[in-house]
Amino acid sequence: FWLSPRQAVIIPISEKHLEYAERLREELCEEEFEVEMDTDNSTLNKKIRKAQLSQFNYMVIVGDQEVEKGTLNVRTRENKRLGEMTL
Repeated sequence: FWLSPRQAVIIPISEKHLEYAERLREELCEEEFEVEMDTDNSTLNKKIRKAQLSQFNYMVIVGDQEVEKGTLNVRTRENKRLGEMTL
């Protein structure tokens, strides 16, 4: 995991989740993870597919539930859902 140049991508479901997604990105970067954020206006499925093709090891999906609970939802590149986690 730590050798990969593309460790994780944060995928906000919509524009209203961008602020929370940016806070998560900053916190993960402070912990020395290589994290990018997908800010496209594409559909969620297209963002996930793009992240898989870009060889990101993990995708962090951020939506209403995650914002409300202060959590993040993690998937692997193989689309295995690891579920909600706290940071």
